[in-house]
Amino acid sequence: MAALRKHAEGKKLTERQEQIIEDWRESIAQRLNAAGITAGRTGRGGGAMLAKGPKRISLLDLREAVD
Repeated sequence: MAALRKHAEGKKLTERQEQIIEDWRESIAQRLNAAGITAGRTGRGGGAMLAKGPKRISLLDLREAVD
C-alpha cells in the first residue's frame, strides 16, 4: 500500500515497486474479465472496456469479482 500511495503522490518508485503495482493491476483486470465485467483486447488498439452497460454492473458485482 505504501507503494500505491507513493505512486498516487507522483513520487519515484523503485523498479520492484513498479512491478508489484503492475502485477496487482493485471490481477484485478483478469478477475474483472473472468467475472464478465470487462473485456480486454491485446495488441494495437487494445485495452479494456466494459463488457456490459454500467447500469448493469453493481458494486456487489465488483466486490465479488476482486475478492
